[in-house]
Amino acid sequence: MIISIIDGKIRKAFSDAAMQYDTLTSLHKEIGRELTQKMQHCDPCVRVLDIGMGTGWFTQRLTNIFSEAVVIGIDSAPGMIACARQRAGTFRIVQAAAAHLPFKEGAFDIITSNLAYQWIVDLTRAFQLCYSR
Repeated sequence: MIISIIDGKIRKAFSDAAMQYDTLTSLHKEIGRELTQKMQHCDPCVRVLDIGMGTGWFTQRLTNIFSEAVVIGIDSAPGMIACARQRAGTFRIVQAAAAHLPFKEGAFDIITSNLAYQWIVDLTRAFQLCYSR
């Protein structure tokens, strides 16, 4: 019960901040640029998952690197989902939480995240789900 209360508060806080998020998150963008530089040397892949996509800024960058892949971004905050849908992106959007991934085992070649895991209450479960996906 306490975990669902905390998750709900985090989800609401990010939903409320969604409209200003891209202008206020220079650290997010700096780390995203570093991640995408490192990922340019990855082998080609078919499916990529971005956990905690927020407004989809980093997710869209992933579509540039993996242009042949299906890129899916997930987020649990409705406000972030709404902002990501407004972005002129070529990625797919799924509203889901990192601790409750709605995908089959082996569905992704690469799973990535840019500053989302510090907000996840049940890290063990979230990482186990990634490992099996």
